[in-house]
Amino acid sequence: MRLSTSGTSGNRALAEPRPKQGRRFPACFSRQWPGAIIILVAGTMLWWTWGTWPDVMVDFGRELNIAWKVWRGQTLYSQVAHYRGPLSPYLNALWFGLFGPSIRTLEVCNLAILAGLIGLLYHMFKRLSGRAVSTVACVVFLLLFAFARFVRCGNYNYVCPYTHEMSHGLLLGMVSLAAMWGFRRRKMLALVASGLALGGVFLTTLEVFVGALGGTGMALLLSLIAYGGNVRKSLGSLGVFCASAALVPLAALLALSRIMPVGQAAEGLLASYRAAANPELRRLKFYLDGAGLSDVSGNLRALFLSCGAYLMVLVPLVLLALAVRKRFRDRWPGLRAGFIVATGGILLGFWGRIDWFSAARPLPVVLLVGAIVSLVGFCRHRRNGDR
Repeated sequence: MRLSTSGTSGNRALAEPRPKQGRRFPACFSRQWPGAIIILVAGTMLWWTWGTWPDVMVDFGRELNIAWKVWRGQTLYSQVAHYRGPLSPYLNALWFGLFGPSIRTLEVCNLAILAGLIGLLYHMFKRLSGRAVSTVACVVFLLLFAFARFVRCGNYNYVCPYTHEMSHGLLLGMVSLAAMWGFRRRKMLALVASGLALGGVFLTTLEVFVGALGGTGMALLLSLIAYGGNVRKSLGSLGVFCASAALVPLAALLALSRIMPVGQAAEGLLASYRAAANPELRRLKFYLDGAGLSDVSGNLRALFLSCGAYLMVLVPLVLLALAVRKRFRDRWPGLRAGFIVATGGILLGFWGRIDWFSAARPLPVVLLVGAIVSLVGFCRHRRNGDR
């Protein structure tokens, strides 16, 4: 089609229709809305759950008592019984020394730690999937975990945790993993920072350290394959990381050995690891139930049944969504929102019939499948470091 040149310029017609301009939000809003939503949800949950976090008569009183005794000058392990690492008691005692011994002191300091944890969570998910997914992840964390109160007593949240080793160790573990992501650009700094953070996790408790070591160790291994160069350089990088990780426990051992015998200090540092190696403790029904080892066959059966239930619900929805997406590409964002609302409506309809405490049972299978898919993708594109 040609442009019409007859008459005035006002009568001219364009040869081709202009492309439709999608509605765009202001740039400042697109950058700020994730933080605004997260702050709004956090503030709402903080107001809603205010003062209901601890149960000082059950479990959390121990956390207060240990920190208070250490703050008063008593020695951990020799005068104060404790079966985990020394980092959390001495850190809480530091808060008491700076701001005074009270429940409110620990609550405020734990809220600051929680804010750092949410910031790390947002940063890591943003690198993986973008702002929308990272915002949803932080909102889910705030709604279900940060201020959780699902049973009669408190203590099972991040403001007044059952054990501070869990929240402190998780934060340091995420710092270790996030630091390792900078391996390519700041190789030495990334190795040292990641190793020091992992060494701090070692001073908390065994279960958190195993998780942090697995995640950071896998990140280091894949980074060495992608960017490490020859074997000699890779071994050197591994040595720097291990030396940095060992530095923190060694410093803690030296500090404790100034106020107690070296052997007792070493036993204190390894308290949770020694407890896990105790065969009498491992045979207790309480720990067998918690680890899922009291009825392995029954737990595996429940795992496969729950996976089947998820597949029965999700597979038809995914197939329907893919079919509709190909046919209605222009309307896909609205349809996607409709699918989410429909799924939420189905969940609300069956709310009372769903065993929510077992809702996450398929998580090990999901993680295993995700790990396999990720490793296959890494092997296919290992020469492309950015990807």
